[in-house]
Amino acid sequence: MKNIGFIAYLILASLITGVMIYSGLNLGSEDMPKARLNLSARSYQDIEASTINVDAEVEWSGPVAQRQGDNWLFDVFTPPKIFVHPKTGKFTAVPYIEEKAIEVKPQNPKPPFGLSFISLYRKPFPVILQSVILSADGDPKKSFIQLEFRKVNAPKPGVSKTVVVGRQSLSGGVGQYFTDQKIKINGIETKRIEVDGIPKDVVTVAVQDFSDLKIYPLQQTKELMTTDYWLTLRSSIDPSTPPIFLKNPSPNTKFSLNQASYEITNVDFVDPKVSLKKTYMHVLREGETAEEVVESTVLLLTGVPSPSTPGLPQPGVLPMPGPNAPPMPIPGLPGVPTTPSPAPSGVAPAAPVFPGTLPPPL
Repeated sequence: MKNIGFIAYLILASLITGVMIYSGLNLGSEDMPKARLNLSARSYQDIEASTINVDAEVEWSGPVAQRQGDNWLFDVFTPPKIFVHPKTGKFTAVPYIEEKAIEVKPQNPKPPFGLSFISLYRKPFPVILQSVILSADGDPKKSFIQLEFRKVNAPKPGVSKTVVVGRQSLSGGVGQYFTDQKIKINGIETKRIEVDGIPKDVVTVAVQDFSDLKIYPLQQTKELMTTDYWLTLRSSIDPSTPPIFLKNPSPNTKFSLNQASYEITNVDFVDPKVSLKKTYMHVLREGETAEEVVESTVLLLTGVPSPSTPGLPQPGVLPMPGPNAPPMPIPGLPGVPTTPSPAPSGVAPAAPVFPGTLPPPL
């Protein structure tokens, strides 16, 4: 009986399923729209990886700062490392590093000033007044004047002493012009002074030098200096370096030596001495940036012997001129004779004197 019931159930289910399938096929074929398929169209597009716009990618914003500061920022997936400060006992996000004292390197010593003042050459006026014979009536134009024209050694580095290498005697009166020497006797002046209560006549002869257009008031046997001078400076750090030889250096005269810049600020002829300023770059400690250093000093002339006889010029340094009469005005150049003018009336013409000889005594 059980088998017959089960078989009847299978037959009924099969009939119902067949009826439903038949009904569905008939309904779809009449009422449902048909789909239109375009099998030639592409449903995707190839894109090269290099054409992707990286800037368009979304970037995550940073995490919100915590109350403990930036050192307490952690991502979501990494557990934080917490350290304990060995001195304070507080928690910290960074490990403790032992603090070390800053290493201070020793200072580099500054170099010496590096200069020596070894010579000062002053050019003397080449004319010296030998003697004057005043006229009996006191007329200066009738006086007879004897001069000595000297030739001295040329200035050289390291040379201070002037050496006379030639002498020539000249004689004449006021207005006399000497063509070869380019000098002229401009005038004569006599002043009476008292020396230890004794009256004494001091004669001053004005001689004009047409090479520098200056007038020199000469007194007997006294030497006058021109404004030309030369000084020599040498490196005291490297003696093999050529010396610095300067003519008439004015203030602010600069030169370079010993990897530094030097500037002359003053020259004193009395001592003598020269004031200088030095500027150079110096590294205070190794590894630091070089800084500019400015130093000043006064150099005395070295190697100058003391004078052997009081009142005579000091060897190696020519003396400064003493008190003299006020300089006379420079006359105009026009009208200056090119040949020696005749001797004043009443005065015999001077005998010719050859270079290197002295005139006979009067």
